[in-house]
Amino acid sequence: MVKCKNCGRKLSGKTLFCCHCGYPMAVARAIPWPRQLWPVVPQQFWKVTIQLSLLMAIMAAIGILVQVHRGLSCLYCGYPLILALTLFLWAYLGSRKRLR
Repeated sequence: MVKCKNCGRKLSGKTLFCCHCGYPMAVARAIPWPRQLWPVVPQQFWKVTIQLSLLMAIMAAIGILVQVHRGLSCLYCGYPLILALTLFLWAYLGSRKRLR
């Protein structure tokens, strides 16, 4: 038997609240919510993302040059170049905000 810390009445050991006064017998552990919706990202993530996006942009630029040299349409290599540059811009701005 357990006594309630608030009213002093005896209770069974497995209750969460006192049935007489409603005092909580066990405090539930709450998971703290993050202050921001964006998670904390280490600086290394931004560096790796910038490097990968530059590598993608270089590969797409080489693909465009090869396609133009052959006289073919460079449309298929233009989209990856735009994607790589967008990814680079996102990573660069993210690293500047100091979100770590």
